[in-house]
Amino acid sequence: MKRHINKSFFYILGLLLLTGSCKTDLLDQVNPNALSVDRFFKDAKDAQLALVGAYSPLSTHFMWGRYVPLVTIRRADEYTPSFLPGKTEGIITKSTDIFLPTPWPASYKVIFRANTILEKVPAIEMDDTEKNEILGQAYFLRALAYFYLLNIWDNVPLITEAAKGTEDFFPTNSTPDKVWEQIISDLIVAQQFLPVSWSAQDAGRATKGAASALLGKSYLYTKDWGNAAIELKKVINSNYDLTANYADNFKESTENNIESVFEIQFQTDVAFVWEADVPGAMKSSMFTNLRAPIAFGGEWVDAVNPWVLDAFLEEPNLDGGIDERAFSTLAWNNANSKIYENQPFQGSVLDPTKVYAKKYTGMLVDGRPNDGDLGVNTGLNYRLIRFADVLLMYSEAVNENGGPETEILSALNRVRQRANMANIPTGLSKSQLRDKIRKERILELSLETDRFFDLKRWGTLVDRMNGNADMVGNTGATADQIRQSGHPEYNFPFAEIHSRAPIPSIEISSNPNLNQNPGY
Repeated sequence: MKRHINKSFFYILGLLLLTGSCKTDLLDQVNPNALSVDRFFKDAKDAQLALVGAYSPLSTHFMWGRYVPLVTIRRADEYTPSFLPGKTEGIITKSTDIFLPTPWPASYKVIFRANTILEKVPAIEMDDTEKNEILGQAYFLRALAYFYLLNIWDNVPLITEAAKGTEDFFPTNSTPDKVWEQIISDLIVAQQFLPVSWSAQDAGRATKGAASALLGKSYLYTKDWGNAAIELKKVINSNYDLTANYADNFKESTENNIESVFEIQFQTDVAFVWEADVPGAMKSSMFTNLRAPIAFGGEWVDAVNPWVLDAFLEEPNLDGGIDERAFSTLAWNNANSKIYENQPFQGSVLDPTKVYAKKYTGMLVDGRPNDGDLGVNTGLNYRLIRFADVLLMYSEAVNENGGPETEILSALNRVRQRANMANIPTGLSKSQLRDKIRKERILELSLETDRFFDLKRWGTLVDRMNGNADMVGNTGATADQIRQSGHPEYNFPFAEIHSRAPIPSIEISSNPNLNQNPGY
C-alpha cells in the first residue's frame, strides 16, 4: 500500500488567529483548550505535522484532485469543453462560474500554512538538517502555489507573512513581476535546503531537483533564458532519466519513477466528503472523470480536438509506424488503439468519429475494468514535472539564448529517441529549431496541463484560439446552436483578456481591496 506525504494529513485548527482589542479584564480571557499557532509549534514532530498540512490541499478536489486541471487544461486548444451553463463555461470563463473559485482559496491555504511554517519553525530546537528540509519544502510549496495562481489569474495578492489579525484578511492585488520575483527567490532558497531524494516512505516530498526544475521553468516563463538553462541543466545532470516505456508516466503502478521530478500523490478513497479539506478524505484523482468518455463513467463530454491526433500522424517513427506516444495519449478509431484493460477501440461503444483522451482518464490504470464508473475513485498520481519536460524546456532555453546547437539537439533528440522517432538534423536556423521544439511539446506533453500556459508565454494564444476551427466542429453542433444556447466561449473573438481567468466574483465581493482583472 502506498504511503506518501500528502495521502493523509493533519488538519490544523486555529491557524487563523482571532485577535481582539477588548480592554476589560473580564473579556480579555485565554481559552486553555484552544489550539493557537504559538502553542502548537513546540518540537520537530509538530513542525512535520504542520508541513503535511501544507502539502494537503494540493491533492484535494479544490486543487489537483479536480479543479486546477479543470480551470487550466480545458481552456487550451487541445479540448473542446463541454457546455455546463453556470458551472464552467469553457474557454472564456466567467467570474461567476461555480468551479472557478475553488483553486483560489485552496492555493492561499497552502501559502498561509507555508508562511506559518517559515515563521514558527526557525525558533524550534531541533536537528538543523531536518529543520532546513522542512523550511525548504515550505518555500517550495509557496512558490508552487504562486506559480499556478499567477499563470491562471496574473494579478494576484502576494502574501508572504501569516495573518496576524483581521486587517490582514483583505490583501490587494500585486503585479506579476513582483510575484515572479517572490517565486524565484523562494525556489533559490528551497534548492539550497532540500535533499536530492527521499526514502520511499516519503515519496511525494519536494526535492532539490524539483526546486531546480520549477526555478528553471520560472526563468523560462520570464524569458530569462540564460538562468533557465543553468537551472534546468542542474536537473539534467542529477539523478533523473527517461523511463524506457512512455506509458509508465501515467500508470498507478509506476508512480514516482525515475522520470518523475514532482507529482501530486493520490490514493483510492476510503472516505467521501465532497470538496472538504478534512483528515483522510477526498484524496483520489477525481480529475479522471472529467476526461473519461461518458460511456465509461466520464462526467462531461470534453472532446479532444482532431488536430492533436493529426500532429502525431504527420511523421512516422523509425519503423514506419505511428508515434507510439499517440497510443498512450489518445484513443481513436485505429486497429492498434486500445482502451481499458487493453480492449480495442474498434468495436467498442465509443464514437468512431471522435478522438478521446486516454492519458489521465483511468484507461492506463492497471487492471481497471470498464465498470461504468471508470473515471472516479482512482489513486492515479498527477505528474506536474517530468524529466522529459525538463529536457524540452532546456532545449528551448538554450535555443532562445543562442546557445550551441549540440546542446539543443542533445536534449531534444533524447526525448524523441525514447519514442523511436528520428533525430532532428543539424543545420537548422533558430526559428526552425523553435518550431521543432514547440511541436515536440505537443507530442510529448499533450493533455498534461501546460499547453495553455505555453501558448500564453509564447504570445500565440489569441491567434491560436481564434484560428482553431476544430473547436466548433468537435461538439457535434453548429456555432449558431452553441451561441443560442448561451455557450460563451464561441462568442469570439478570443481576446488578450481571456489569457487570464477572471478573479472569482466571491473574492471580489468579500474583499474591498481586491480589483477584478481588466476586461471582466
